[in-house]
Amino acid sequence: HPSDFMCVCLVHADYLHFFNESKSWINSLKFCKSRGSKSNLVQITNQTVHADVTQLLANVELQCGEVWIGLDDVDKVVKYSEWHSCSPLNPINYHCGKMVRVGNGELKWLDASCHQELPFICQGALLNF
Repeated sequence: HPSDFMCVCLVHADYLHFFNESKSWINSLKFCKSRGSKSNLVQITNQTVHADVTQLLANVELQCGEVWIGLDDVDKVVKYSEWHSCSPLNPINYHCGKMVRVGNGELKWLDASCHQELPFICQGALLNF
């Protein structure tokens, strides 16, 4: 039912879609990619996207203050970054990227276990709304 689907999804800036359902990083990625040919886990490549994500999540109660983003250990060189001062916590076992809300409300990146289940943000045109 379309209205049920919209209950778990917030849209911002026409290209960001927050899904308040917990999935592993790979399942979040697969879900985003399944929604449309140009859909993916959000790639935060500049301050504008970071600001849009921050605005999207401004009034969202995040599970543990965390959300998956499209960042993994193949992203060796990142031109724009918002790494948490604690990162990387465990570069051997933690290969996937999430955003965490820090004390002042800012969102920072952290390495995480790809098996952790978190809500996530897709970007791009999504089908099947």
